[in-house]
Amino acid sequence: MEKYVKGSKVSYALGMSLSIEALKKRPGSVKEILLSSKCHKNRQFEQLENLCHLHHVPMKIDDAAIASLSLKENCYAIALFEIFASSIQEGDHLALVDFESFGDLGTILRSAVSFDYHEVALIGKHPDIFDPRCIRASMGALFHLNFSEFPDVSSYVKAYPDHALYPFISHGDAFEKLPFRSPYTLFFSEDYHGLESVFEKGYTLPHRHFEDIPLSSLSSIVLSEGYYRKRSR
Repeated sequence: MEKYVKGSKVSYALGMSLSIEALKKRPGSVKEILLSSKCHKNRQFEQLENLCHLHHVPMKIDDAAIASLSLKENCYAIALFEIFASSIQEGDHLALVDFESFGDLGTILRSAVSFDYHEVALIGKHPDIFDPRCIRASMGALFHLNFSEFPDVSSYVKAYPDHALYPFISHGDAFEKLPFRSPYTLFFSEDYHGLESVFEKGYTLPHRHFEDIPLSSLSSIVLSEGYYRKRSR
């Protein structure tokens, strides 16, 4: 098994927990589970084994492949899976515009799943979401999501003309004024100024040093508020 490169037909999720997530949410895409001879047959292993039996996914010990593919020493399982197609569905969307960091993208995807946002538009440039580094940063959130790619914001807006658009920029209306009127789209970008060049109006947190707030923290605040607003309706 060669290391993943963009365009490969097969990727892999590193670790026992991510392998379990792949089997739970995308079992039809998982081809094989590779195991280290050092893995402990604990409760997590039993869960992995049961899921493999349920979905008829083969397991095999392959220390050489584990050593070659893993990014850390204590990796005891790797799920090999076929790249799968996906597309966003109707509902409230999360739009991620012009990302470069695997860490930021993966963390926001993880927060999205935590707060019940499962429709993600990837706009402009972004890391390859099937890259094992992104899968690891998202803690397997990729397997829970629907996603579609768009070349630019205008292409997305044209596809979803009925959505209320809520971009987060460095200067805008106070976050408390955001109505969360469904269907809506929350826009985040590593480049706040890039969003400001597209949107005349947006939202911000009332903080003196807005741009010093980590994007992962900002998105978690906004997504959690959207989650609780939906639950209170």
